[in-house]
Amino acid sequence: MSRALCLFLFLAPSVAVTAEPIVFEGVHVVPMDRETLLEEMTVVVEDGLITAFGKSDRVSVPPDSRRIEARGQFLLPGLVEMHVHLRARDNVELYLTHGFTTVRDMNGRLGDTLTWRDEVRAGTLMGPRIVAGGVTLYQGAPEDHPYPVRTPDEARRAVRDMVARGYDLIKVYRLDREPFLALMDEARRLSIPVAGHHPDVVHDQSYEAPLDISMEDVLTSGMVSLEHLDELVNVGLRMKLDPDAIAPLARKLRAGNVAVTTILGQDFMVQRVRREEDAYLNEEREREIRTLFGEEGVATARQQIERIGTDLPRNIEDLGAAIPEFSLLMLRRFHEEGVELLIGTDSHGPLLPAGRSGLDEMDLFVEAGLRPYDALRAATVNAARVLGALDRRGTVAVGKEADLLLVEGNPLESLASLRRPLGVMVMGRYYDRTQLRTVISPSQ
Repeated sequence: MSRALCLFLFLAPSVAVTAEPIVFEGVHVVPMDRETLLEEMTVVVEDGLITAFGKSDRVSVPPDSRRIEARGQFLLPGLVEMHVHLRARDNVELYLTHGFTTVRDMNGRLGDTLTWRDEVRAGTLMGPRIVAGGVTLYQGAPEDHPYPVRTPDEARRAVRDMVARGYDLIKVYRLDREPFLALMDEARRLSIPVAGHHPDVVHDQSYEAPLDISMEDVLTSGMVSLEHLDELVNVGLRMKLDPDAIAPLARKLRAGNVAVTTILGQDFMVQRVRREEDAYLNEEREREIRTLFGEEGVATARQQIERIGTDLPRNIEDLGAAIPEFSLLMLRRFHEEGVELLIGTDSHGPLLPAGRSGLDEMDLFVEAGLRPYDALRAATVNAARVLGALDRRGTVAVGKEADLLLVEGNPLESLASLRRPLGVMVMGRYYDRTQLRTVISPSQ
């Protein structure tokens, strides 16, 4: 499927923008169309769009503007998290407070994402743009699942129904070959993008058995992204941890124009919990969870830690053998071979906090040997391109929508500056540091 067809809802103009022009004065801009820093610029935002951008002495400021004195500060495109699970309305705003102005939700059955998406657009819910993925489609779904996909006809019907309900994306998990091919054909006909796991069922059962749906099948199917880089250790390399096999796999992904959402932080967390057990929930981590999710979140975290220690299926334990060194090596080699990488975390609870886990994932890019710019590109330009929105977002330029992040340090030198947001702008609404802190610590 052509990425130009992706996310038709993202092609509609934003609504409910701030009435007054917003002007960032004297700010250093990280435009992200190239690795550079543009110093002491003025950026004018009107009706949610960047209407002027240049040296401060050459830009005309509209009357009655809200002027933001930003000298010595840094302005960059808002960040994008491409694999989240929104379960509660109260958690939506946490992404915005960490600088994420767009999130792609990857299972519409876990929360009321269609409603929350519309509330954010209308300005009644503080949060990022929401790309609403549909109900995950997979073989062997429970009886109460609304979309069984045992046959090609059922697969086509599921796609049609989710398009009719207003979802932005079809999410696939494990499917037999014929239903998968029918699903992709129907999605192509209706111009809705498809993303998800490599859909083959066999690779959950045996690393030796040949795949029913080959990597070539997937790369020619039109999927816009594959989720979980660590799964490619299995389905792409068949659990053979051979460094020399990474580059050929990467070249196939690049040739197929299929992006990869990394989601490595989850695996690092799981392996650390297995090593540390109850000690993982130290005083600092418990305090953070309590601040974001309350006492109920702390209790949930303890339950999740217990489950990780006892109940995870064998294939996840086996994949742990590839974490961390080999997965970081894959990340670096994929980047070197030009695979389009995306930031994703599977965040859906207190052990992977909304927003913060995305920043942690970006840090793994640097740990793997990439530059801060490369991590930033994955969270801005690459994401916008996969979403079919690069003509309108992903960089700072005149005519682009003003999804912006203001920080106090140079993110090209250190990603740590992203953890101290001074302000976030999305869909024409600007939230300053005070508003962001009120969300994180409402009692303070």
